[in-house]
Amino acid sequence: MAIELLYLAGFSVLFFLTLATQGIVNNLSRAHGPKLLAGSRDELPPDTVIMGRARRAVQNSIEAAVLFVPAVAAVAFGQAYGAHSAVGAAVFFWSRVFFVPAYLLGVPWLRSLIWFASVVGVGMIWVQFFSIVMQG
Repeated sequence: MAIELLYLAGFSVLFFLTLATQGIVNNLSRAHGPKLLAGSRDELPPDTVIMGRARRAVQNSIEAAVLFVPAVAAVAFGQAYGAHSAVGAAVFFWSRVFFVPAYLLGVPWLRSLIWFASVVGVGMIWVQFFSIVMQG
């Protein structure tokens, strides 16, 4: 199996862990707690700071998937694997591993740099794809 697909699978596990983290944070919060979350959730109180960060980390992971999944799919369907796509997938994945903790801890500049690294990783995947496609 291509390394890019392994990183894609790894990202799906990472996304699940990000969702689970959000759920744990919400359940441990005094603002929501398990009893309130087990109900209809029609009138939830405002998020705490950490709950808001966890929610935004999940949202950002969805947005990252919209960038990463099509790039890996294009390389896979086009059989355009190569060094750039392999390194790009690794850069994306490991950036995302560090992004969520940086987000939860509220480290603004580091978080932004990590996010930028993940976008560079996706760009590397597309460079690999288009370099193979343009060759014929």
